[in-house]
Amino acid sequence: MSHVSGENTLQVNEFLVTLDGEAIDTILSCDMFEYLTAEGDADRPLLTFYKQVEDSRDSVFNRWLGETLASQSPASRPRRTFVVTAVNDGNAIRRWTFTGAWIAAVAQGSLDSTSHEFAVERVKLGYDRIACDLIG
Repeated sequence: MSHVSGENTLQVNEFLVTLDGEAIDTILSCDMFEYLTAEGDADRPLLTFYKQVEDSRDSVFNRWLGETLASQSPASRPRRTFVVTAVNDGNAIRRWTFTGAWIAAVAQGSLDSTSHEFAVERVKLGYDRIACDLIG
């Protein structure tokens, strides 16, 4: 019987997300994503994450969303650099950089007048390239 130790392993609850270098602190979770795929794979899966809905039009994500909504076609959607950094005990361990990222879809979570929960939206990003850096 094998025993898996918690030492020297990454916990999934420590991560940072930036958009063009600005922190997004309302990201709740990111779904699993593939970053080691066949060379030239044009059918990359979308990156899906869940975030709290922000009420500020000036937040980095809402500015990007507004520019996306104003774009005339999918090809003209604004592209950004989206970075997810895994952290362990305050130290960056692994970094995934999504270059040329664009908002492919946004789904508003349920609205319920009897609830006291935060509103959550699901966001799907397409991207031109993904790179993974082992930092720690």
